[in-house]
Amino acid sequence: GSFYGCLPSHNLLWEAGRATKADLLGRLVAIPMVQEARGLDAGPRLVNKLQGFGDHRSAGIVAQIAQEERAHVAVGVYWFHYYCRERGLVGAAAQREEFQRVARQYALDIRGPFEQQTRELVGLQGNWYQHQHQHQHQEQGRQGFKSKTKR
Repeated sequence: GSFYGCLPSHNLLWEAGRATKADLLGRLVAIPMVQEARGLDAGPRLVNKLQGFGDHRSAGIVAQIAQEERAHVAVGVYWFHYYCRERGLVGAAAQREEFQRVARQYALDIRGPFEQQTRELVGLQGNWYQHQHQHQHQEQGRQGFKSKTKR
């Protein structure tokens, strides 16, 4: 058997929440734009696996969760753009650079494979995270979320 908390990924949202508690931009990047965006990528694959095992009930639940993640990510992207504009960061290049800066600051684990079409539908462009994904895995490997702030 297994239990909640036995895998490092179970605490990623809480760790990100603690690390970004005083940083709205950090929170927007860490939670909806990175962690919830993983649901856009992993959800459809998990649905297919569950269906392959004949577990259509669980597949339906996961499909619903994956669908709901779209709205969560889209809202995060909207507020990220809004907050960037309020801080004078106007234009796609400036906002992409800010996303990447924040992702580096909090050492966010941006891993693929990516459901590019779904990500683009909710406003996440590939050039925002593809470079970050390639760069971080060349330097640090797959170490997961590690806050650079003290806990």
